[in-house]
Amino acid sequence: MKFVHIADVHWGMSPDSDKPWSKERSQDIKDTFAKAVAQAGQLEADCLFISGDLFHRQPLARDLKEVNYLFSTIPGVHVVIIAGNHDRIRNNSALLSFTWAPNVTYLMDEELQCVYFEEINTEVYGFSYHTTDIPENRLDHLKVPNNGRIHVLLGHGGDANHIPFDKGAMGALDFSYIAMGHIHKPEVISDKMAYAGALEPIDRLDMGAHGYIYGEITERGTRIQFCPAASREYRELILESDT
Repeated sequence: MKFVHIADVHWGMSPDSDKPWSKERSQDIKDTFAKAVAQAGQLEADCLFISGDLFHRQPLARDLKEVNYLFSTIPGVHVVIIAGNHDRIRNNSALLSFTWAPNVTYLMDEELQCVYFEEINTEVYGFSYHTTDIPENRLDHLKVPNNGRIHVLLGHGGDANHIPFDKGAMGALDFSYIAMGHIHKPEVISDKMAYAGALEPIDRLDMGAHGYIYGEITERGTRIQFCPAASREYRELILESDT
């Protein structure tokens, strides 16, 4: 099973809002996301995992239509999404009445859900935020059935206010892969667990390369790699002066 894992797209945000290039940066977010979706299709990935904060705030109907169109261009890829703290599910959310393309599954419940894709023998687990904060550890003790299927977990968190967890305990879970979001710095924790990081850097603290995780799960195990894809990169420059 081949997959692309992205997170923290923050569609609708205007980075560097006080700078003249802010509109360009907002478009960068959309353009890089479109490229990542297209790349999932070109790689013939079975799944595209989006681990929260696809949107920077509550999406409007036009936002949903734009991203849904992109998903419709890769009909052979299963797109699975959870909501993070920024795009959390609300009672008046346009998400609740929106009809996604047939290849899209949005795990909107605040309790753990699972979707099974029979043709790739894969179960994908996850739950969405319905509140700004979730200070409880809801991840590192999860169990999956011993049913001979590939098991993937989508999660969003990792700090004190957003589902804190123990990385060691998480790594010991019986998932074939754990696709994490919320932390904007990409981090490959192990072949079975990674933070994709923000797809496009959204502020000056998001330094270094940004992109997505590409992985493959076989009978021999899981192999992943980080793939740079962002249009821009924040870098620290040190200027020396004699004055």
